[in-house]
Amino acid sequence: MPFSSHFRKASEPSEVKEFTVQQLDVWTPDHVKWSVILFSLYPPPVALLWQFLSPANFLLSAAVGAAVVGQTWLVVHLYAGLVRDKQILQGEVMHEYNAKFVNVSSHPSVRAGHCTLSNTV
Repeated sequence: MPFSSHFRKASEPSEVKEFTVQQLDVWTPDHVKWSVILFSLYPPPVALLWQFLSPANFLLSAAVGAAVVGQTWLVVHLYAGLVRDKQILQGEVMHEYNAKFVNVSSHPSVRAGHCTLSNTV
């Protein structure tokens, strides 16, 4: 082994390994939105009110039906807002996770100017 082989420059990194990055995406089909709208406009208690509808209690049944539809729409609307907020929060958490752990390991930083230290006197 020649003496000069101990003092050669550090070699550049050969190849950077590439990793496949998998990301999650939230998908909500369109028919779910229409099902929620149908459920909020015609909830199951309204179908039960139709069974007890008669000319004698028409106004009472209409008022109770409107109250049930209003309450159902309000609960569905508030719950949809809660789900939307949780999706945004979980999306941000997933983004931070990807930035700190996934993308760092798939794209390692390669610093220029690496060299070996030698003590020259």
